Amino acid sequence: MKTQQIKIRGDVVRIVDLEPITVLNGEDVIQFRIEIIRLFGQRVCYEAKIWRLESYRVQPSFPRKGKKLKHTLSDERFYVEDVSIIPRSVRAKTINSTLQAAFRELKYLLSRYGLTKITKSVVGVS
Repeated sequence: MKTQQIKIRGDVVRIVDLEPITVLNGEDVIQFRIEIIRLFGQRVCYEAKIWRLESYRVQPSFPRKGKKLKHTLSDERFYVEDVSIIPRSVRAKTINSTLQAAFRELKYLLSRYGLTKITKSVVGVS
């Protein structure tokens, strides 16, 4: 059996946490994180990933007491990659231009679906 070599795709060079965005009825909020990755061996050097903070109710599967679980449900928050909002790669040649492109894409898509009107820009991004 041939072993497969693990290759490094890139480095995370910047993480930007956006302020929570109020949506729909004014009570719900969405919070995003934009991650900028420097790609190795690529002509276009940087790629953005959009992450959304989600809440989940989870239950540990171990340890058990007989057939019953010992622990109860727990509410946890996780960042999940949001490929539903930004289905395609956002790439550019600089960190700042990649961040600007990701922010424009996020702003356009959220406005298009009527979720919100974003009026603030990301700090340090013009």
